[in-house]
Amino acid sequence: MSSDLLIYALTASTALYLIALLRAISDQKLRAIPTVGGSSLPILYHYSIVRNISRIASISREGYNKYRGRLFKYAEPAGWRIIVTNPQHIEEIARASDDVLSLAESVNDMTQIVYTMGPEIHHHQWHNALIRGQLTRNINRFFPEMHDELVTAVSEEICVEDSSWKEVGVKDSFIKVVCRTSNRVFVGLPMCRNADYCDLNERFTMDVVKGALVLKLFPALLRPLIARFCTNVPTNIDEGIVHLGPAILERLGKHGELGDKWTDRPNDMLQWLIDNAPPHERSVRPLVLRILSVNFAAVHTTTTASQNRPISSPLADCSVWVRSWTLALQILTQIMYHLAAYVDPLRAEVEAVIQEEGWTKSAIDKMYKIDSFVREVLRMSTSSSSVNRKALKDFVLSDGTVIPAGSNVGAGSYLRHFDDAIYEDASVFNPWRFCLKRSEDQSGTKGLIVNLGPDFLPFGHGKHGCPGRFFAAVEMKAILAHVVVTYDVKMKEDGALPSSRWIFTALIPDQKAKVLFRRRQS
Repeated sequence: MSSDLLIYALTASTALYLIALLRAISDQKLRAIPTVGGSSLPILYHYSIVRNISRIASISREGYNKYRGRLFKYAEPAGWRIIVTNPQHIEEIARASDDVLSLAESVNDMTQIVYTMGPEIHHHQWHNALIRGQLTRNINRFFPEMHDELVTAVSEEICVEDSSWKEVGVKDSFIKVVCRTSNRVFVGLPMCRNADYCDLNERFTMDVVKGALVLKLFPALLRPLIARFCTNVPTNIDEGIVHLGPAILERLGKHGELGDKWTDRPNDMLQWLIDNAPPHERSVRPLVLRILSVNFAAVHTTTTASQNRPISSPLADCSVWVRSWTLALQILTQIMYHLAAYVDPLRAEVEAVIQEEGWTKSAIDKMYKIDSFVREVLRMSTSSSSVNRKALKDFVLSDGTVIPAGSNVGAGSYLRHFDDAIYEDASVFNPWRFCLKRSEDQSGTKGLIVNLGPDFLPFGHGKHGCPGRFFAAVEMKAILAHVVVTYDVKMKEDGALPSSRWIFTALIPDQKAKVLFRRRQS
């Protein structure tokens, strides 16, 4: 054997040995964390994943009861999921440095953003600052337009004109309401009312998440190849260019021609993206992808209340930009299912506030029963894991437990939300639960939806708490307030709520259930 070949062989052998050693050390650290929902033996791991598809809630409860205050783990497609339930540990994870516990890499593991949306979206999320900054600061200014759009959209989607009861598919109707209301702020009229454009945003979300589910079935080395065949995202972008390309080109032209002297530039998300895009993204295709990505975040959150439907199951955390639309769609679906028994007190509050304030954001902020109702739905409908992170380095908790590099870790949100020691009669839906908490808090903010803490985790916690939650909260509450003063609502079978089911970490409301609406009679 030549000396070169010997060196190569020794180098390769050493590398393989080190990899095996590091894996063994990591496995040893993982073995120190109790397993629920299956065996930690490698040969049984994939079997555990299949068994856990619909059992996350039950195995999480098992782990919570057995190892209260400690950590446990269960198998999922992205690897072992470590669950922390101690509030101190939740705070430690939420505060950890991004180069040790990474939210971005956790979300990439779950949604395969590098392949489904592209490496630019994953590695350069500069649009997050726009959601955190301009969008939140401008909610008050945008509210009249949002209210105008949601009133028009609800009327057209529910389409109830008389005193007769009409069956309405809540999920299908309200995803359009949320899409239109959000896009009134994102791209403005008339595009927000373009049915094909709204359908595109729904398909884009579906394609991204379905693509992620498929990709996670294959080894990482094969994913670049598989991604070419399992997602329609490039086609979605092409369609988005048809819808938004002319407006983007016109705005880019004026931006280049007038610069800071362009005083009447539009004030919407699309324009903020144009103004803040790095030079290599200041063109039609990258900007279309960004606006589709923002829609993926906004619409998916407002309608579904958990991480965000089967397609929302990978969205087990509120990534800085992913959670708003998803959560809101699930939440609005669940809200309408719970609404029938509570229309009258909600209606009385809305009418009293509107009489004083009119339809303004300030009025929405003063609807405390509306806020409590929505927050209670969120509490009972959230995903099983929140504050999700991927360990890039070993992370040692205050009790000495090691979260090994390469592991995924999250807070047991579902477990804490249903703990009777935290919430009295936690399994009972109490729409006024947070009104009481607010009355106990002299600052008057304790019970509000947007407040984060280790006992309320739908929007994450800590520095990466969902920045879109302020927009999503106003949107959800405004839609609910409009519905209760405009319509009578009841379930098709009095008192019978549609069933929900667990798909991995997400609690999915019945997608086909219908609610009865009619024009308000009194």
